[in-house]
Amino acid sequence: MVDLRATSPWQGQDAVEMPGVTICEVPTRLTTLIAPFAGQDAALSEAMEAQFGFGFPKPGEVLGEGSLQCRWFGHRQAILIGATVPESMQEVALITDQSDGWVALQVCGAHAEQVLARVIPVDLAEAAFPMNSTARTVCGHMMISVTRMGEDRFEIMGFRSMAQSLVHEIVQAAGLVAARAGLP
Repeated sequence: MVDLRATSPWQGQDAVEMPGVTICEVPTRLTTLIAPFAGQDAALSEAMEAQFGFGFPKPGEVLGEGSLQCRWFGHRQAILIGATVPESMQEVALITDQSDGWVALQVCGAHAEQVLARVIPVDLAEAAFPMNSTARTVCGHMMISVTRMGEDRFEIMGFRSMAQSLVHEIVQAAGLVAARAGLP
């Protein structure tokens, strides 16, 4: 019998550590896309508030904390991380399991902002992009979501099929930042 088990999109690669920045894979977790049906925004937000303790996020917003979060994910779309959506919500929203479709990377360290500034065309300075801010944008040629998780910690979500390219783009940018700063 064939054993079908999902493997890491990193294919066993260890975290990449460079001066001032570490790039590592975030373990796969339950990830669900939620998009309210026309005219059901308020009903969905109320159902989410009752179920999870927070409603539907506004553009650029992250609600919840720790392993349970709901992030704005585009026009009238959110991504719920870490919880199962009850079937009753299917009456007011499109619900799709996206767990196997995305890879999440953590980029952290004193130079994380500088590294990401080379490959992501969004102002990630803390004044413009504070804790729990999120944006849909590009990294190189790939569509991604970027979320500030801490003072010098970001989470990048990209298509699983482009995991190696995403890592390559960020590692290459980290090397350039290190070289420019004269770091070993």
